[in-house]
Amino acid sequence: MPQRTPVSKLGPLQPGLEPEVRDLAIFLREQFDLLGMSVRAYAKQHKWEPGTVSRFLNGARIPTPDFVDDLVADAGTAADAGTQRLRGPGEDQWNRGRDLRTKALQRRNARAAEVERLRQELSDAENERRRAAVRERLLSQDVLDKEVEYSSLMKRYRQLESARQKLDYGPRAIEQRYARKRNLDRRRESVSKELAILRIDLAKEREVRVAAEKRRDELQGALDEANLRLTRAGSAVVEVSRDSRRLHLLDFLGTRRARWGGLASLVAVPAVTYGGPLYFGMVYGSLRSSETFLRFSSVCALIIPVWFAYGVKRSGRPEGHIKALPLIGFVVGIVTIFFVGTLIYHFILAN
Repeated sequence: MPQRTPVSKLGPLQPGLEPEVRDLAIFLREQFDLLGMSVRAYAKQHKWEPGTVSRFLNGARIPTPDFVDDLVADAGTAADAGTQRLRGPGEDQWNRGRDLRTKALQRRNARAAEVERLRQELSDAENERRRAAVRERLLSQDVLDKEVEYSSLMKRYRQLESARQKLDYGPRAIEQRYARKRNLDRRRESVSKELAILRIDLAKEREVRVAAEKRRDELQGALDEANLRLTRAGSAVVEVSRDSRRLHLLDFLGTRRARWGGLASLVAVPAVTYGGPLYFGMVYGSLRSSETFLRFSSVCALIIPVWFAYGVKRSGRPEGHIKALPLIGFVVGIVTIFFVGTLIYHFILAN
C-alpha cells in the first residue's frame, strides 16, 4: 500500500485564540494534513513565506481568501493514500472555509471585515460591469453589421432604380423587375426593423453598463474610506490580498480594452489623445514667428485629438453625449499639453 509523504509537525495553536479564529485554524490544519507535504514545500509551491503559512495555520493571522480557496482545492484533489482516488473539493468545503474565515475576521477586526465586505462587493460590481461591457461590444458589432447590410440593400435599390431606363419593357421583363424590387423592399423593411431593435437593446445595455460603473465607483469610494478608517485605527495585520494593486491595474486595463475596442486601442487612444497635442506643441515651438500659416495650422490640428477623444467618450455614454463641463475641462487639458510641448522644444530640444 502506498504511504503518504511525511508531514512536518505543525506547531501548536496560538494560546488564547478567539473561538472563531480557533475554528478556522483547526479547519485549515485539517485541510493541510490531507496534502502530505511540509509547510516549507507548500509555501514554496504557492510562493508564500513559510513563516506566513505557519502563522495562518496556528491562528496568529487571518489568511487571505485565495489562500483558503487554494488550500481547500489542493486538499480536495489530494490522492487518497489507500485507494489513489481523487477526492474533489466539494462546494460545502469551500463554503465552510469562507464562512469560517468571515467569522474569524469579524471577531478579530470588525473594520477589516468591513473592508473585506466592500472589496467583495466591488469585485462583484466590476464583474457585472465587465459582462455588460462585453454584451455592449457584441451588440455594437451586430448594429454595425446590420447597418452595413442595410446600406448594401439601399445601394442595390438605387442601382435598380437608375438602371430602369435600360431594361426591357416587355411584360416578362417588367414583372421580373418588380419582383426584384418587391424582394428588396421586403428585405429592407426586415433589416430596418432588426436594426431598430438592436439599437434599442444597445441603448439599454449601455445604461446597464453605466449604472454598473456608477455602482463600482461608489463602492470604490466607500472602500477607500473604510481603508482610511482601518489605517487610522492602527488595526492588527489581517491579510486580504497579495496582488490587489496588480489586479486593480489589470482591471483598469481590461476595462479600457473592452470600452475602446481591442488591445491596439490601449496604445492608439492615449497616443492620439495625449501624444498628439504634445507633438503639435513641439511643432509649433519649432516654427519661426514669420511662419504664421504653419503656426496657425499646428494650433488648428488640436481639433484632431479633441474630436477623437470626444468620440471615444461619446461612445461610452448611453445618452450619446457628454456634459459640457467635463468637455471644457478636457479641452483645457489638451491645450495645456500643447503648451507643454512648446516649452519642451524651447528649453530642451532647441538647446
